Amino acid sequence: WARGFYREACASPGFQECETGPGDVMFVPRGWWHMVVNVAPITVAVSHHFVSPAGLYNTLRLLRAAPHQVSGLDRGLPRDAK
Repeated sequence: WARGFYREACASPGFQECETGPGDVMFVPRGWWHMVVNVAPITVAVSHHFVSPAGLYNTLRLLRAAPHQVSGLDRGLPRDAK
């Protein structure tokens, strides 16, 4: 999957690619589709997703409407946990 997607992405207008090194930090703006490939044998990644109060409605709408586009989502949870 990753190799096919990578070839397709490279051909897309506006495609950007970078390689980070030890101590580097990558900021991915809200709404940017992205893919990470760890090429080193040992890699540590820390990810943080911040949702501001102003963006909460749209974020929740996406999580409910397109769960197939969201990784790490526990699909066993009820739709509206109370």
